[in-house]
Amino acid sequence: MSKTLFEMPFQLCTAAGGCRGLDAGFGGPLCPPPARAPAEAGPVRAMDAIPRESKGESPQVMMHHGEEAPVPYGRAPAAADGRAPAACRGIFDRTLLGGTELPNRIFRAAVGDRTEDGAPGPASLDLYGALADGGAGSIVTGFTIVDELEKGFMPIFSLAEDRLIGAHRALTDLVHSKGARIFAQLVQIGSYQSEEFHKAVTPRLPFLTLMSPSGLHDPVSGAAPREITPSEIRRVQSKHAEAAARAVKAGYDGVEIHAAHGFLLSQFMQPGLNRREDDYGGSPAGRARMALETYRAVRSAVGACYPVLMKVNVMDGFEGGCVFGEVLELCRSLSREGLDAVETSGCWRKIPEGSGPFFLKEAGEMAARITAKVILTGGLRTREDMRAALDSARVEYLGVARPLMRDPDFVDRIRREDRMAAESAAAAASAAQ
Repeated sequence: MSKTLFEMPFQLCTAAGGCRGLDAGFGGPLCPPPARAPAEAGPVRAMDAIPRESKGESPQVMMHHGEEAPVPYGRAPAAADGRAPAACRGIFDRTLLGGTELPNRIFRAAVGDRTEDGAPGPASLDLYGALADGGAGSIVTGFTIVDELEKGFMPIFSLAEDRLIGAHRALTDLVHSKGARIFAQLVQIGSYQSEEFHKAVTPRLPFLTLMSPSGLHDPVSGAAPREITPSEIRRVQSKHAEAAARAVKAGYDGVEIHAAHGFLLSQFMQPGLNRREDDYGGSPAGRARMALETYRAVRSAVGACYPVLMKVNVMDGFEGGCVFGEVLELCRSLSREGLDAVETSGCWRKIPEGSGPFFLKEAGEMAARITAKVILTGGLRTREDMRAALDSARVEYLGVARPLMRDPDFVDRIRREDRMAAESAAAAASAAQ
């Protein structure tokens, strides 16, 4: 007698026909990963991390975005669009993102880290180890600077210098030893820092500078920046690419480009703050160009199979902020060029606690319109919140921050509740027969 779906070994399958059982656990990317050179091996260049197929050699197993079709653990196969049917999505499904297997659908969304020199220290290792022990399948680091000129902003992570690769590798090795995945969030701060802070640190850090698309007063930080020049725009894009290459060498499972929360890339999407008259402003396509070109630079640095995510605001909460339709069109363009996932965010401070999943409508519309996976972040406090995001919005992943700040074991608690709900449903179904 033939086996039922639930009796068969779990497999991850691709639309191209390649399948692999996961009975033995996670086996790494299906795509050949970028070479991870030792931390001491020379300075990083953007081309260092590009796998062989991106340099013109014959590809081995290529899974460009849109070709992978993740199969939820013990559940029905994916729909034709590469997503699992909404009714079949489980919070703790194993999935593919790019060519990398993720243990479940929960991401620890980025929370700022503290370090004195840009390197993860003992406190960070303790925190990330506890998060991985608590069941978070994937962890996004706090925003990590890509430009050494911004290292005086605040004591946060940095991937702006080669000397930091070894310390970051210690962090990724720790997280991997506990079965979780970890992504580096890359940011160019711009004018997000306050003018008071800028004045305080400039005497000892004269290279620190405040930049924005048009040099207009920053409504969030209160800073009065200057307009970024075309050559500086190219430098920002190159710095993202170099930092992404360092992330590969440091063992990160992917990178997330931070284009939200009023940082520099986010401001280019804001009509009220971007009044440029060159190719980087003046129209929706012009305002989107900075984020799109930055993604292209990062993708060129890490290759086709390495997961690249982008965090975007779907609303800014002030007049002249981003327009959701423009953000959606940007994400459609990014999807066509191979972006693996979009994390939705926005002006969450204006949303009352206990309101349920943040930006559920916008995330649902985005999930319906783009091929990149959508990570809904914010307001997910209960298992019911998570089910609403998966079932009604059809997002693929769930970003959680505040609950994990209060309780690193939050994910394991949700797992227990999920198991109990499944057992109750099975018992009810059996009783009804």
